[in-house]
Amino acid sequence: MRNLFLALGLAALAACSASTSTEPANDPAPEATPAQTAAFLGNAKCPVSGNDVKQDVFVEADGEKAYFCCGDCKAKHEADPKAALAAAYPEAKPLGNTTCPVSGEEADGSKTVSWQGHAIAVCCGNCVGEFPNDAAAYAAKAAGAH
Repeated sequence: MRNLFLALGLAALAACSASTSTEPANDPAPEATPAQTAAFLGNAKCPVSGNDVKQDVFVEADGEKAYFCCGDCKAKHEADPKAALAAAYPEAKPLGNTTCPVSGEEADGSKTVSWQGHAIAVCCGNCVGEFPNDAAAYAAKAAGAH
């Protein structure tokens, strides 16, 4: 009887190890999803040197940021952040959104708000007034809703 239990145990162990393989499974790999990246809506070039900016080197005024390539360039504008914004964003370029980021309604471009060098289309005067309350979020939404 003892030999029977031993034989059954060995058979069960063999069956287990046969189904457990070190070979890779033939299951399809999970589908890769593209990385979600937030649109950078700041100036790409330093207004002092013309070099590429670093997103962690900036001055801020009224919720808008002007970005710089280094701490030395930033230091030249820390006393007057509004002048830094004017230097970083000499003109507002149309973002090209067709949906109002505030209301979600259609925006034809006849009404815009300017934020960090971008002219962002909104649908009405109410949304022009609302935009500054959460400008960064609305701008990011508009950038994703071309």
